[in-house]
Amino acid sequence: MQRCVLPPLSPFTQSSLYSFAELFSYMLSERARPPVRGRIVPPVTFEDIAPVFRKALSEINRGVDLLEMKSSIDREQTLTTLQRVLVISLHLAALMARLLEEPECDETVSRKIHEAVYSLVKLDIKVRQGRSALHIACSEEGTRARGALLPSPGDAQPCCRALVALMLTLGAKPDARDAAGNTPLHLVCKLNPCPADVVRELLSHGAHIDTVNYDGETPEELLKANQQSLTAIVNPLRYTSLKCLAARTVKNYRLPYRHIVPQCLHSTIITH
Repeated sequence: MQRCVLPPLSPFTQSSLYSFAELFSYMLSERARPPVRGRIVPPVTFEDIAPVFRKALSEINRGVDLLEMKSSIDREQTLTTLQRVLVISLHLAALMARLLEEPECDETVSRKIHEAVYSLVKLDIKVRQGRSALHIACSEEGTRARGALLPSPGDAQPCCRALVALMLTLGAKPDARDAAGNTPLHLVCKLNPCPADVVRELLSHGAHIDTVNYDGETPEELLKANQQSLTAIVNPLRYTSLKCLAARTVKNYRLPYRHIVPQCLHSTIITH
């Protein structure tokens, strides 16, 4: 009913979507706790989350359509509001990703969850600072937005490994760059504490450990800025290829490569 009478990205719609996401998160977290004074919280299922998730994606599509219109809108404000709805959608997707780890999740439910989250990944949406859904899932913005992306209220994890792993499996690009040249791995490494399991997921799906952003910073350097160590999380040599080492050598020693190295390798040299 709200969708019929309210404009795209309305605060009332955002509030309703978030309330559902918060309720589902509470139900999922309470399931593992013993009942108090006879109170039993019913289990949350994919069938509960799916309709709300579809409405959230529908609202994202309406926001994208609004941005593509030639009407006079505040583009930056619209992108900010669109990002809020995306964060709520990621919160719902994180809850579905957690359902995959439940023992009662059968093959049919697993397939439906994969299809639902794929519908978010394939949007290939860009919000503020040119960030993708995977960027937001790995970033501080996701952790600040009223608990969004936290699998349950009060959870100390800055982002959800299960969600990041699922998005990567479904085709999210691990080396996508935002407006500052940051990849999702850069944004994860800015978190303090840095979630080691998310770093390992990104690297195992092809993220480059030595890619530099437009300020010339690698993920390892961002970790060091927060007094954290990459070697405490992974063995960097395991994720460093000969191709990457060669690109870094060309870049560090400012060796000429144009008209010498095949053009298909130029982007590799530039990003190292």
